Amino acid sequence: IAGGIVGGRAMAANISATSFTQTGGAMGGNVTSTDYDQSGGTMTGTVYASAYELSGTGDVSGVADFSTEFALSDSGMVESSAQLFGSNSTMTQIGGEMGGAVSGITSYDLSGGTIDGSGVVDFSAGFTLEGTGTVDSGAELLGIAGSTMSETGGTMDGSVTGIDGYTQSGGTVGGDGAVV
Repeated sequence: IAGGIVGGRAMAANISATSFTQTGGAMGGNVTSTDYDQSGGTMTGTVYASAYELSGTGDVSGVADFSTEFALSDSGMVESSAQLFGSNSTMTQIGGEMGGAVSGITSYDLSGGTIDGSGVVDFSAGFTLEGTGTVDSGAELLGIAGSTMSETGGTMDGSVTGIDGYTQSGGTVGGDGAVV
């Protein structure tokens, strides 16, 4: 959609498509798609996709259920009300701001942008912090037995719990950073 509203009062929508591109407007319905590419507008509904790409000025405050990858870049924004569910999948962030809750992923690679103080990331294998990525104070990274975190760049001011090991070869663990 490039403008207008899908879902809500204007139109109760259930859309199934091979690919779905949102460049503007508001999507408040339900979309099932192999690829969901959002570069603008607001997604307040529910998206079931293999891959979800959030870029440009896109804003997510709804639910995204993805099976391979969620990619966040540019000025994309994942609001604190957003819920991202990955089924043994990955999340990459090279820009933007992630303030929602992420669960079910194996790994998260943060090389740019910020996980803000309301962000919660639950991962089962590894979390990588590099480049200019920032984990703000208040953000929670939750690993499980056997998982690890590595930092080669960026700033870690949040907390990480449940991991077996933390390796730092660059970057900064700030005054609020905690490894438990």
